[in-house]
Amino acid sequence: MRKFLWLASTGLLLAGLAPAKAADFSEANPVVSPPVTVSSGGNTFSSEFDAEFQESNKSGVSPAKGDVADYFAKFTLAHTFDNNVVISGYFQPQYDLHPGKSNLWRYYTEGDIGYKAKVNDWFTLTPSAGIGGVFGDTGVTKANPSAAYYAFYLAGDVKLNSNWTWNMFNARYRNAFNYRWITPKVATGLTYNINKSAALYGTVGFSWKDTGSNDNPGDPDKLNIGVGAKLNF
Repeated sequence: MRKFLWLASTGLLLAGLAPAKAADFSEANPVVSPPVTVSSGGNTFSSEFDAEFQESNKSGVSPAKGDVADYFAKFTLAHTFDNNVVISGYFQPQYDLHPGKSNLWRYYTEGDIGYKAKVNDWFTLTPSAGIGGVFGDTGVTKANPSAAYYAFYLAGDVKLNSNWTWNMFNARYRNAFNYRWITPKVATGLTYNINKSAALYGTVGFSWKDTGSNDNPGDPDKLNIGVGAKLNF
């Protein structure tokens, strides 16, 4: 089963990486949901559920590589102004699995501002930046049980037809303010627009982690597979 998930998700991820390279606090993700292409102005509420699989190559890591490391939900509220400026915020509860020990909860919150640059009728590029925090049983470091962070994103969406949108890439760079916790991520996915008010989507993402002393730059961290729904109003 894991081999099937890996092959399917890797194929979708590589398709999204073709035109661009990336940028979870992952041990999380919080990442990154693919946006639905909507007309200028309006509100969007989305809810998403993901499973994250352990991809770290380090010895002694738990859960073991390939096993489910956590589950998370992500709830996002966004407003797009008539000038295509977007403000949004999300809340993400995450249930971390610790085999042989107590499973723990952590929580993410983040606020973002971005701009939907409509390159043409079928391609939209959205850069954005945000500030957030993680708290609860974070496992960040023993000395820092919680963290404030900043993040930068770049998303590219291709409108295939009136119903389908390819969320080609969503790249993220994220780091804590007070210490090194570099957690880049890249995601790709597909959105099915049921009508102007509702959409369903699927997403696949891969994250890396660099905390300095215990990690090397570019160490793999988590593979996530998720599904979600969006309402425009």
